[in-house]
Amino acid sequence: MWEVYARRKFEEPLAHVGTVAADDPHLATVYARTIFNEFTWVEMVLYPRPSSVTAIKT
Repeated sequence: MWEVYARRKFEEPLAHVGTVAADDPHLATVYARTIFNEFTWVEMVLYPRPSSVTAIKT
């Protein structure tokens, strides 16, 4: 699972736009660019979910 962040303008912060399920970074990139194509993004970044750290969990 990959977390997808993107921004439409360089002066905007990266925003979480969703997730994609893929086995490798190449497929994750293809899926993210295809699924989240509703805007013209200036930057899109993907992070593998296992690398995330939970700060709070109730």
